[in-house]
Amino acid sequence: MALVISVIAERPELWEQLRANSEQAPAAAVEAVWWRTATLADLRVLRVPGTVLGVRVEAGTHVYGVVHIAHRDEKAFEPPDE
Repeated sequence: MALVISVIAERPELWEQLRANSEQAPAAAVEAVWWRTATLADLRVLRVPGTVLGVRVEAGTHVYGVVHIAHRDEKAFEPPDE
């Protein structure tokens, strides 16, 4: 809930939009969690070999994913901060 409040506090126009379209509240809450996640990063160990961003990674390799940055990937989200 605090994540949703922090996003709305920074973007008052979103609050006005939600007030006018209250049926969007559930989707807005989900989006706020994606946009401003509480989990900033995650450490994993690959069980099988694979490719991460075009780089071959062998099984047993530690991979550190920065979730906060991934949610703002310009290749996946246009514009990433909107």
